[in-house]
Amino acid sequence: KLFMCLVSDITDPCDYQCISGESVSGVISTLPQEHTNFFSEDNEHIYWTKREKKVVTLQPRTMQSILDESNIHSIDLFSLDVEGHELNVLKSIDFSKNTINVILIEMLNNNSELEQIRNLLKEQNYRFYDVVGRNEVYILNTFNEIMKHEQV
Repeated sequence: KLFMCLVSDITDPCDYQCISGESVSGVISTLPQEHTNFFSEDNEHIYWTKREKKVVTLQPRTMQSILDESNIHSIDLFSLDVEGHELNVLKSIDFSKNTINVILIEMLNNNSELEQIRNLLKEQNYRFYDVVGRNEVYILNTFNEIMKHEQV
């Protein structure tokens, strides 16, 4: 299934700014400053001036509603790259209803949000595994036990 929607724990409509064909788009309230600069009026770089820039208002859905609708409650690898909105997506998951073995998260947030993400995952029984580029990898603590039993 393909869901064309904004995923968040926010229930009210959100303003989403985008540049056509670029990965610097995102929810205005959580977009990293380096991405926000692409939308500024004084950004006159020829590459960006040829791109369509716009702001749209989107009604978010929780990740949990998508998982429930899809009848998915077990995930091997969850890759999260939403340009600064990662904490909001993670907060929209009911971890008591789902088993996500490995989570890969792009970490562009400010320091306080990074710590909130790390603390949330620690509270949900994840341990930090490694850094891959701009991404951090977290593994569910019980995942090793599952793998040991399956190898027998």
